[in-house]
Amino acid sequence: MNNNKKEQIEKGITQLIQNSDYDSLLATLELYDHDGLLNNDYAFAYKCYLLSYLIAQDLNNARFLWKRMLTMKLDDESRQLHQVLVGMWKRQPKDVHASLQWQWSSKLLPLITKCQSNYRQYIVALLSRAYSDIHLHNLSDMIGLSEDEAKAFVLEHEWTVSGDYMITSKSRQPTEDPSNLNQITKQA
Repeated sequence: MNNNKKEQIEKGITQLIQNSDYDSLLATLELYDHDGLLNNDYAFAYKCYLLSYLIAQDLNNARFLWKRMLTMKLDDESRQLHQVLVGMWKRQPKDVHASLQWQWSSKLLPLITKCQSNYRQYIVALLSRAYSDIHLHNLSDMIGLSEDEAKAFVLEHEWTVSGDYMITSKSRQPTEDPSNLNQITKQA
């Protein structure tokens, strides 16, 4: 790839990142990849590509992209992204958040921030469906925030506090309409 084309691609990627247009970023990188515009000497595009898959929670495509990236000369930042992918793949939220706490380049930082935010939202939604309550310490570990930050974060998501336990919004919703139960009882 000539330097001029490489600079144009990087400029386009950077513009999409600055505009926080992550869906278009992924679509654009997939198009570049499909059209053969990305090659092994363009690590920045591949790191953005991998992060775009992680943001979209598309772990299968992220895994296959990583396997292709292994043919490249990988820098420390690429290897750290792999650790994020591994943590997500193994469903180890604490490892994901620990891997995201790294000295990222300024070009990737907006993508890292979005990835962490999306992953945190994903974990909170998962916890809401799986538990009626969770101890604050466990919640803190799962979403990668201090206990005070974790408490404030889930309170924004309509959870409530009961001592050291956070009660999910799901547990406060009635599962059956009481009038429906009366009708069922009368029929029996």
